[in-house]
Parts: sequence; C-alpha cells; structure tokens
Amino acid sequence: MLDDGFTPHGHHLIAGEKVAGATTFRSEPWTGDGHDFAVGTPELVDRAARAAEGAFAHFAATSREDRAAFLEAIAEEIEARSSREVAAKCAKAPSAARAARSTSSGVPTAKS
Repeated sequence: MLDDGFTPHGHHLIAGEKVAGATTFRSEPWTGDGHDFAVGTPELVDRAARAAEGAFAHFAATSREDRAAFLEAIAEEIEARSSREVAAKCAKAPSAARAARSTSSGVPTAKS
C-alpha cells in the first residue's frame, strides 16, 4: 500500500454516500496487502445511473470553465496516484523500472 494517506474503504460511492454491498471480494495487488471491496449488483448500477442522471442538470448548468476545472482536478489526482504507484513499484523492482521507461505512458505493461 502506498503511503499517500488513502486507504480503500471498499464501498461504492453513490450520490456522495458510501454504499456497502451484500458480498465482497478481496483484491490481490502486486505488492502490499489486499483489501475487501463490495461486489456490484444490477441494483447498485441502476442506483448509480439514476444518481448520475439526477446530477446531470446541475453539472450541465455550470460553465465550461468550471466543468473543465472539475475534470482537470480529477485527472490530476489520477495521474498523481499513478505516478506514486509506479515510482513505488520501480523502487522495489528494477525490472519494473525498465518496463516503465519502455512504455509511452510510464505504466508497466504485461509482455507476451
């Protein structure tokens, strides 16, 4: 697990609410401990889709600049987490560092 202050909570996030599923599965990360995550169901997908549809009018009413800033903030967080993860893995495995340098995205990929 990366030391970035984030620990997976294992729930779905629907309309700002953490929602636990009836069943869970355990992740199997390359390094670190696994975490339990709620299994999605058709009902949860429907609930999430309805929540997204309900939020659309508010999001659509914002300015293009505000929407762009919101999406850019999400992208920056994803990139920051990805960069920290790749750096941590490369520090532990020199072969992963070579693989990361050989890809255009900087994220190691499986070789066949």
